Amino acid sequence: MTNVPSALRVTPLRPDRGAISVFTGGASEASIGPGRFERLPTPDPAESVALTPRNYETALSLLECAAKALEILYDRRDQLEATIEDVSLRAEGAVVSAQAKMLDWQQVAAGLKDQVQDLERRLAAMQQRAERAESQFAAERDRVEAAERQAAEALDISQGLHSKIMTAFGRSSSAHKALLVAMDDVSGV
Repeated sequence: MTNVPSALRVTPLRPDRGAISVFTGGASEASIGPGRFERLPTPDPAESVALTPRNYETALSLLECAAKALEILYDRRDQLEATIEDVSLRAEGAVVSAQAKMLDWQQVAAGLKDQVQDLERRLAAMQQRAERAESQFAAERDRVEAAERQAAEALDISQGLHSKIMTAFGRSSSAHKALLVAMDDVSGV
């Protein structure tokens, strides 16, 4: 039992509390070494087990392996937490970027919607003006047709009057001869 206290050495589980990579120098299964875990016969619980230095060495070896395994697990946990934090930060950045893009597209869509509404209002106004112009054109066409009819009627009346005047006062008419005589009398006075 004299070498039991010397075999009991306390190794801190996490002396630096820093992240140690399992892949770049942390404790690994290879450093534990093969043959460190020996299979001991299972003692009968009814029998009293005598504690021997070999049992102490095995127990210490198991404790050292457990401590190394815990250190590896702590390191892996720290790596995973760092990875999760990194992924989380990148995801938050991507979400912020996506939200900014979404806001930009919403502003563009709102601007385009305003433009569409403005163009629709302008189109409606142009359609109203076109309808007014068409109705004015139709009214003007009706007026032109009415004026053409009146002009044709006036021309017919004028031609009728002309032919009546020519018949009444033309060269071969008796009124023409009377006018010629009256003109001579007026010019001779």
